[in-house]
Amino acid sequence: MNERKIIDRKYICDLAKEVGLTTLDLEALGENHHWEIVVEGNLLERMIETQRQFERLAVIGDEECRGFYIEVPRPTSEDWGNAEELIASGEYSSMDAYLSDWLAFNPMETRWFYVTSRKYGNNRSIHVTDRKFTHFVISNRSSYYEKKFDDVCCKENLTRFFDFLNLMIGVIVTDSDGFNEYVANNLPYQQRTGRISRKNLVRIVPSLRIDVEDREMTVKALEDSIQGCSLSPIETMTIRKYCKFYRIANEAYKAYHKKRDIGGRINKDSKRDLQKISDVAYYKYMKYVDVENLYNVDSQEDFIRFATDYYGELGLSRLNILASNVQHQGWKIVVSNSYSSNVGLAMEVAVSLYKADAPLHIYDAEKLLSILKEEDFVRLVPDSYHNYMGYQEEGTVYELPWEYECSDEKNSFLTLEQYHDIISHTEWESEKRVEPIS
Repeated sequence: MNERKIIDRKYICDLAKEVGLTTLDLEALGENHHWEIVVEGNLLERMIETQRQFERLAVIGDEECRGFYIEVPRPTSEDWGNAEELIASGEYSSMDAYLSDWLAFNPMETRWFYVTSRKYGNNRSIHVTDRKFTHFVISNRSSYYEKKFDDVCCKENLTRFFDFLNLMIGVIVTDSDGFNEYVANNLPYQQRTGRISRKNLVRIVPSLRIDVEDREMTVKALEDSIQGCSLSPIETMTIRKYCKFYRIANEAYKAYHKKRDIGGRINKDSKRDLQKISDVAYYKYMKYVDVENLYNVDSQEDFIRFATDYYGELGLSRLNILASNVQHQGWKIVVSNSYSSNVGLAMEVAVSLYKADAPLHIYDAEKLLSILKEEDFVRLVPDSYHNYMGYQEEGTVYELPWEYECSDEKNSFLTLEQYHDIISHTEWESEKRVEPIS
């Protein structure tokens, strides 16, 4: 009778070593063909066979999709390169220098990836991500272009990868409880989802607090918007009237970034005195739209014709200043923010308009107010890039750095104490179990 193996890091890494697979192989696969690897011939047969093995697992949701986490060891210093040759060629001055680079490029002993097998009609694919980025997709059909696949090294890496997946599926089928328990206890927190109260997060990391220059007035602006107590709408809206409010908002936008020493296009006007030009000329200068020649700037009909696309976006922030007569008897100036990373900026822009007596409506005012008062939660996610406020119930998101990135050094993201404090105060979601088909 075969003794059931204890599923732990050593056991899984030994399986990877058995087929010769390391993170270096997966990184190499991710560097090919715009992350898409189209297979044919023997490799397509191997892919189909591997997908048949996936069919021993229950589907995820109601789609023809099955998946699970894998843990892959980093290459040894010997696997990473030929140190003696690199030192002899002058690439490295010593073995210590070589090992320092090896460790810098491979800071973690293992890395976790999530692998899914998908079939839709005649389309087959295997996706490999770390829940932050898609590393590569193996497919029988190209989404981009047709390109003959003839990379020998890549074929060898794919063969090792398929071999490893088949071994892992065997492990899951044999002991799904042991596998799921291992994932639950060992998956890095950077690849999990959870939430923490904002009060706890800013207590641990004060620099994450959302600060505004005039807190009292910001609270009042948000409360008035929630209660519908802002000034009466404007009876008619024209480009000339709108440009006045756009200018106020854009100046607040620039001041916010200047205070935080963020350069770029927002400082392009530093060599020109914009105080002396009209609001319409200001808009033309900032948005590269010659509204005076294209429209009648005192006509409401022409404003409606003008107000399309991203006419009110500040920079490339997805923070928009709009004029709207929807649900109002007249026109209101609307602050509409998309990215959760811009909540502080949105509040500063909104309060600048509020102080200028704009008939103001602030989208998501209730959520912004709860963020400012630190009465909400922050969602911890693997990937926070371009996160929209409407994606989650929580006000904003936070992407936890890797543990090796945390130290007491000045330029560190967090101290190790802060890192572990955040983890201990976060409510983590349970990972979905992988179940074999009974």
